[in-house]
Amino acid sequence: MVDERTDIRTSFVGILGYAGASAALVGLSIAIGTSASTIERVTADVASAVVLVAAGAWVVGGHHEAHERMRSILWFAAVAIWAGAAVELFTQGPEAIVLHGKWLVVVTALLAAMLALPLWVLVPRSLQLLAVVASVQIGSAAAVYPEGSVFGVSVPQLRWPAIATIVVGLATLASGGFGFARPKRTAMVLGSIAIIGGTLFVDVDVLRQAPSDLSLWLALAASVAVLLVGDFVADRAISGIGIAGLAGAVAEIVHRTVVDRSTAVALVALGTVALVSCVILARAFSHAAPTRPPEPPV
Repeated sequence: MVDERTDIRTSFVGILGYAGASAALVGLSIAIGTSASTIERVTADVASAVVLVAAGAWVVGGHHEAHERMRSILWFAAVAIWAGAAVELFTQGPEAIVLHGKWLVVVTALLAAMLALPLWVLVPRSLQLLAVVASVQIGSAAAVYPEGSVFGVSVPQLRWPAIATIVVGLATLASGGFGFARPKRTAMVLGSIAIIGGTLFVDVDVLRQAPSDLSLWLALAASVAVLLVGDFVADRAISGIGIAGLAGAVAEIVHRTVVDRSTAVALVALGTVALVSCVILARAFSHAAPTRPPEPPV
């Protein structure tokens, strides 16, 4: 068996494929030009997506990781181009199908999911799962974006897209944890990021102003929960996301809360005591690895 790490032919095949696909796509956009009609541009995008899907399907001739990785990348690019074609059609197409505002995002995300989902079912790799989750995440958040009231209920400070983001994140995390979504780690990572990130939007639009105190405390609670889940399933990636969120939320909460020097000094002392206690407890709860008994003399 040939070791993939030392097979230089694999690297050259990959370079040829990536460079060729990139050059062809850019060349096509230049060849069409800005004077082309909307139908022509959409047709070219759809044809490009079809070619990328077909190329990805044919590039895999056996179980070769580098080739499977290329298929994954080509299919992810196909979903992106497919979504771009939808945006082009619904913004520049005939007046009867022109969409505006959140419905443009919702329909585009739905069409992207319609291509991304079967590709992920066929090949459950990380990029394919990312395309599915991103489509569902964006579409769900846009669908509940309040253009006026939501279900007749006006809640000015509650950002419904944040709630949708958290719900989809929880579903993704749980699906990965129970093995319904593959790859398991990718699903749990995407879900963890969505849960923590969604809490920052709960009562404020972070695109216009900084997260509120409530958002930070919710992010802290979400980070602790993600950390516990990561430790429970023994996955360092999930735990790392929880740790990063925990540290960031605590730092920002302290930065906003502590306004005078005396409180800051007290906080330094308290933090030091907590750290020392952590070290002592960690040593106390650690169990030394059992040592093998000495070999009996011959």
